[in-house]
Amino acid sequence: MKTFDSYGNEIFDIHAAILWTISDFPGLGTLSGWNTHTRLTCPRCNFDTIPRNLLKGGKFCFMSHRRWLNGRNRFRLAA
Repeated sequence: MKTFDSYGNEIFDIHAAILWTISDFPGLGTLSGWNTHTRLTCPRCNFDTIPRNLLKGGKFCFMSHRRWLNGRNRFRLAA
């Protein structure tokens, strides 16, 4: 990308990269291009999850997401 250096009064090519980010799913979708508002929201689970469309809300609910927790974790056994 062409960039202007006001100190040296010259134009040069700048190269940049994103090294890491801390973001939520909407931020992930914006930065990576991953579609974060449909059936494949989680990049880790991807096809290994069971998405359900909520009847009244129209949003997706992801089942089996607790399988990544330790087997004795209190949230894994919660209903």
